[in-house]
Amino acid sequence: MIKIAEIVCGLQNGGVESMLYNYLYNMDISNYDIDIITYDKSNEITKQKFESIGCKIIEITPKRKNFIKSLNELYQCLKNGKYDVIHSHMSINNSIPLFLAKMVKIPNRISHSHQSKKIKNILKIVYEKINKFIIKRCANQYVACGEEAARYLYSNKLCNDKKVIILKNAIDLEKYKFNADSRAKIRRQYGIKNDDILLGHVGRFTYQKNQIFLIEILKKLNNSNYKMILIGDGELKQKIIEKVNEYNLNGAVIFLENITNIYDYFSAMDIFLLPSYFEGLPLVGIEAQANGIKCLFSSTIDRSLKINTNVKIFDLDIEKWVNECEKEQRIESEKNLRDNGYDIKQQVIKLCSIYNKGMK
Repeated sequence: MIKIAEIVCGLQNGGVESMLYNYLYNMDISNYDIDIITYDKSNEITKQKFESIGCKIIEITPKRKNFIKSLNELYQCLKNGKYDVIHSHMSINNSIPLFLAKMVKIPNRISHSHQSKKIKNILKIVYEKINKFIIKRCANQYVACGEEAARYLYSNKLCNDKKVIILKNAIDLEKYKFNADSRAKIRRQYGIKNDDILLGHVGRFTYQKNQIFLIEILKKLNNSNYKMILIGDGELKQKIIEKVNEYNLNGAVIFLENITNIYDYFSAMDIFLLPSYFEGLPLVGIEAQANGIKCLFSSTIDRSLKINTNVKIFDLDIEKWVNECEKEQRIESEKNLRDNGYDIKQQVIKLCSIYNKGMK
C-alpha cells in the first residue's frame, strides 16, 4: 500500500478541496493510505466528506499564527508519517512542504499548480522567484491544472521539455448534466419566477473572487427580472452583504453556503459569472459548462477553460458584462467536455500513475 500526504491550505469549500475530493472519491482508494494535512481548521462538512472515503485529517497550526510552530509540526508529520508520496496543492507555497519532504527523504515529491496570476509588487516578485527555485530543486514531479498555471509556477524550460503533467480539473460529467426537475424545485424554493434571469456564482468570498463586481453588475442591470445567487463563505462575505444592503438589492440576492448538491443549483441558474482577479483553471467553471449554461469569465483565467460555444471571456469592463447578461439557450455539453479530457473516470488513471511512479 502506498502512503500519501496531501498538503492543502485548508479544508473549506474551495476549488482545490473539491478537485481533490473528486479524484480521491473516484480512485480505488484501497490501494492507498491517504492523510490530508491542512494548515487551518476544517469545515466540518468538508472534513466528514473526506473521512467518509477513508482519509485521515491532520490539522496543523496556521503559518500566519505561529510560523515556527507550524513549520515544526509539518516537519514532525512528514518525518514520522512514513510517506511514499507528498502531493502539495498550495501552488507558490509548495516550497516549504517539498523542502521538508526532501529533507526527510520522501521519494515521490509532487508539486501541483492550481492558479496563475500576474504579480507587479517587487517584493512579491522576489518572494515568488525564491519559492519557484526551491520547488524546482525539491519536487521530482511537476503537475498543473492547465497550461497557464504550469507556466506561472514552473520554468519555460520545464514546460517546453514536456516535464509538466497537465492534470485536468475533471468531474463526474453525468452528475452535472442539466436537470429540469432540479431547476423547477430550486427556483420554486427561492421564489424565482420562470421569466426571471438568475445570475449565479460559486466561490469563497475573497479578494481573488471579486464578488463586489457581481453586485455592481446587478445594480447596473436595474431590472426586477434579474436575481442573483451567491454560494460560498469567506472573510469578505459580510462586506458583500453590506454592499447589497447599501444598493437595496436585498430582495434580488440569495446567499447560500455549505451546499453539497451544487450540481442541482447550476440547473437553476441561467448565467454563471466568474470575474476573478486571478485563477488557474477553476473547477467551478468546468462544472458550470457541464450543465450547459451560458458562462461569463474574466480574462485572467486559463483560456483552455473555454470549452463550450456559449462561454464569453472579458476583461473587467463592467459594461461588457452587463451587456452579456442575457439568457441564452443551454447547449448539450457532455461530449465537448469528455473530448477535452474533463471526465474524471479518464483523468483518475493519470493521477494513479503519478502516485505509483517509482513504487515497487
